[in-house]
Amino acid sequence: MNLCRALIGSALLPLVASCGSSPFTVNGTINGSSLKPGDAVSALGAVAGAVALDLIPYNAAVVVLSNSSGLCASASSGKEPKSSQFLTLALNDHNLTFPPSVLGTYSVWPLTGPQPAKFVVVQYTLSDANCLPVQSDRAISGTVTITSIGNGDVSGNFDLTFDSGDHVSGSFSPKNCYTLFALLGNSTCG
Repeated sequence: MNLCRALIGSALLPLVASCGSSPFTVNGTINGSSLKPGDAVSALGAVAGAVALDLIPYNAAVVVLSNSSGLCASASSGKEPKSSQFLTLALNDHNLTFPPSVLGTYSVWPLTGPQPAKFVVVQYTLSDANCLPVQSDRAISGTVTITSIGNGDVSGNFDLTFDSGDHVSGSFSPKNCYTLFALLGNSTCG
């Protein structure tokens, strides 16, 4: 599955890697599924198409929570984990020079209407054994609060409502994964 296509199609990247286990919690269900902790990752960099569904690169902080473990080796080899869940948060503060570095609250932008000054696009994806999305849901309201950013590590908490009506809350403190943005257009199902 070409990740550039998946990124544009789902608004966010459903593949990431963690160079070590990173804690997160998710309270509630999305499309009837609970997201149990596996690995999590964060990265800072330019994401094409993830924010406005076009090819203009946007600086973003991306956080992904997944039920899969051992993702660093998969990402480093260009592999997307099979049969996995991903909760992806892409944060932007309209800073055109650097990825977001501002602590505070980011409002969910559902990809319609004006963008808030600090916004986040949130996508949930469940993939099958062929790494194809079988369930997908986008947050339509809520907030993500960033409490710490350092060396690419992005920590905080969230309270989200999805277009399905599902509501989840939780926290995250993943480690930076340097390979995330390099893999956007080149992965295979692993």
